[in-house]
Amino acid sequence: MDAENALLFDNRLVIPASGLGHGAQSISLTREGRGNLYYTAYLRYFTLEEGIQSAGKDLRVRRRYFRLTQPAEVPKGAPTTKDGYVRTLVRAGDRLASGDLLEVELHIENKFGYEYLVFEDMKPAGCEPVDLRSGARYGDDLCSNMELRDEKVAFFMTWLPAGRRLLTYRMRAEIPGTFHALPVSGYAMYAPEVRCLSDEGNFGIEDGER
Repeated sequence: MDAENALLFDNRLVIPASGLGHGAQSISLTREGRGNLYYTAYLRYFTLEEGIQSAGKDLRVRRRYFRLTQPAEVPKGAPTTKDGYVRTLVRAGDRLASGDLLEVELHIENKFGYEYLVFEDMKPAGCEPVDLRSGARYGDDLCSNMELRDEKVAFFMTWLPAGRRLLTYRMRAEIPGTFHALPVSGYAMYAPEVRCLSDEGNFGIEDGER
């Protein structure tokens, strides 16, 4: 890169996997002549495995789905919500009906207090959040800002105390099919080494009443 191509250079240097080998990799940048050199480096990768497993050390996140129903008579001992819904845990591979209301729980556990965190919950195709507008969320001693995106629901928080916390929101099953829910990704916005993943999820949606 030089003065002749500075405005045309696309900043890409592509190295095939066969050229990387095994073990630690190093990147060297050198400058000739006068002037400043500015650079950034990042790593992006993906996996083809089915059933992605959770990962994390000092910060961990676990996701659970619950089907919400309003039966004529609540079974004795059944877990219920404050607004009268009966909660039934949705397990991997379960079949739902189009129109079912779901509650999503993100269980967060961290050993230390962290600043400026984000948790991105990737939406299962076929489901949409019940909330229509992004905004502030309060609960479980947390103040966060929930943002509704096309492909995910993201929670931003300026401070996460040490311990266990819970984030919740609701979505509705809409389009029939069998869907995978990519893992929840949690990370510190200014400390990329602090991050975690939840397990992948999967369930099916069928037309009408089950």
